[in-house]
Amino acid sequence: MPKFSNMTDTELIGWLINFVTVASAEPTKYGLTSEQISNISSKSTVLSQKMLDRQGLEESLKSAVLALRTSRENVEPDISYLATIVKANQGISDADKQSLGIEPSKAPNYSAPTRPEELMVDGFQDGRNVLKWKRAGNKPNTMFIIECKTGNDNNFVYVDTITQTNFEHKGQTPGTRCAYRVKAKRGNEESTYSNEAVVY
Repeated sequence: MPKFSNMTDTELIGWLINFVTVASAEPTKYGLTSEQISNISSKSTVLSQKMLDRQGLEESLKSAVLALRTSRENVEPDISYLATIVKANQGISDADKQSLGIEPSKAPNYSAPTRPEELMVDGFQDGRNVLKWKRAGNKPNTMFIIECKTGNDNNFVYVDTITQTNFEHKGQTPGTRCAYRVKAKRGNEESTYSNEAVVY
């Protein structure tokens, strides 16, 4: 017995047409009555019509979806242009922009550079002084300016500018006092200096 539930609609209709055609020729041979064959033939006709109706609806739906997409693509550039005009107009309040469904322009997310924290330094016999500090909320693109005061010097001198929070000051003399400090810089603004860290 065929597994009707596994058949597609087209396969089932094909099976029914064949069944009705063969059975109608010799109904008594198959132990069937004319009424039974007529009944299944009528239901097969209804099924065939429903499938045709569905196919017609599917084609109509495809056309409707295409028409909707085309209509949307036609209106989007216009509303985008008008929204840009309104959004850029500084004379229109944010509340009025929002009443139109337009999100007001956001102010730039700016924060001044902050003082680097917990500066530490370790000295090594190969002449490297290794500095580390905490970013303290400064953004990744913040520059850190490193300064050093050596021996009995009273003034700090510039060493380097980096974006990382660690630095190796090479070529130093082990046993010589080195005091370091770091400040953050972004744009034209600078933070105050970090704590001083000393190594010999």
